[in-house]
Amino acid sequence: MKVRVIADGAEHVTEYSHPVLASQAIADSGVSLYAPCGGKGICGKCRVKIGGEYTPRTADGYALACCTTLTGDAYIIYNTTADKIQVLSANDAPQIAPSGANDQLGCAIDVGTTTLACSVYSLGDGKLLYSCGAANPQFAHGADIMSRLEYASRGGAQTLRDEITAAVEALRCGGKCVVTGNTVMLSLLCGEDTSQLNSWPFSAPSLFGYEKDGVYYAPCAAPFFGADAVCAAASCIKKGEPCIVADIGTNAELLCFDGEDGFLCTSASAGPCFEGVGISCGMPACDGAVYKATANGRECEYSVMGGVKPRGLCGTGIADLAAFLIQTGFADNAGRMAGTYYLAENVFFTQRDMRALQLAKAAVRAGIETLLEKSGARGKIQKIYLAGGFGSALSTRTAAVLGVIPPEYEHICVPAGNAALAGASRAITDPAFRSSLEELARKCEYVALAADEGFKKLFIKHIDFGGVN
Repeated sequence: MKVRVIADGAEHVTEYSHPVLASQAIADSGVSLYAPCGGKGICGKCRVKIGGEYTPRTADGYALACCTTLTGDAYIIYNTTADKIQVLSANDAPQIAPSGANDQLGCAIDVGTTTLACSVYSLGDGKLLYSCGAANPQFAHGADIMSRLEYASRGGAQTLRDEITAAVEALRCGGKCVVTGNTVMLSLLCGEDTSQLNSWPFSAPSLFGYEKDGVYYAPCAAPFFGADAVCAAASCIKKGEPCIVADIGTNAELLCFDGEDGFLCTSASAGPCFEGVGISCGMPACDGAVYKATANGRECEYSVMGGVKPRGLCGTGIADLAAFLIQTGFADNAGRMAGTYYLAENVFFTQRDMRALQLAKAAVRAGIETLLEKSGARGKIQKIYLAGGFGSALSTRTAAVLGVIPPEYEHICVPAGNAALAGASRAITDPAFRSSLEELARKCEYVALAADEGFKKLFIKHIDFGGVN
């Protein structure tokens, strides 16, 4: 049987001697399928147009690729978003220490669960030449790291390694390279056994912090406090300034610095709703995504990426809209909504969406509160650095209204951009900074929230929204 996959206007033809899942046919054509639930059929994001022979049949020809089997000659039409997802480069990327190696290039790559970001430098003068990025091709196997680990445990480890290796090599430029990322992404990239990262008690075969084949792999502090968080913290913290560094995403990585020599860190599993996954009209940060919403009286004004007709809500749009609903009384602080809210004709927000956001924000807030209590730094914090794609784009007002951060800290929040990439960039030519990364990773005291009774109480305490008007 012959299967035609038409993705963004390009056609790929593959012949099969047996029935095949539509999602597998798309993968075989070399196209990355956006399937954040990892093929479980629950997120609804891999909906494609199918014609020809397939089962189960649908009345309109649209079906979930992960649940549909092609049984004969068929075609699939799939408009991807992979190459349109916005990638956050390092804000105000530092001019790195010149190495004196004229006409040579070096780069730093941040391997994120959703996207990869890269900054390329001229080593002679240390100037940033350009930044670029790409979607992580592994999203076809799930939006979060636990879905990837589950896929690896089912025999997909080599596939995941091949995909991420190809993506990194496509971005890599020059003779010197620093790679950062969370522990799972680095383990998959380097071919490490990830089985112990998939179940309690979690452990990692390597925490990196070494150079191999011209690539320096930045150090991780713990199985779920990765090199990206270490690089971000090292990029932000200043001696004498007690602070919190928060990279808020699917796995929120949080660090509390006492201003001197104490580092307390943790990771809070917020789930993928900050990436738009599990939300009725959620989508990646690409053209058509509502990324900002503000109140004009009782009306909601919004901005759309690409200036096109709105197709859905990305993470910051979800957060802003929820804050608007709370501030205007359409929802109360307990998250109870008056009904489904329609932002546009085909973009809406439901009670179920509000609950998903509520659980995510409670996990992050309880993680921050846990670090404040255990460190004794409450009342001493001078800055909260919000890093990463979602965190740095999140309005501090929205963060306070929702209660993602303690409301009294709203005025000391600082967007840090891709601080992980900024930190990795400094490590290209600065051996002393590499040493400081490794020292920070060693000094970090990790708090395992899953086993912390205090965290559970704080999670319940902060399940309601912030109560800021």
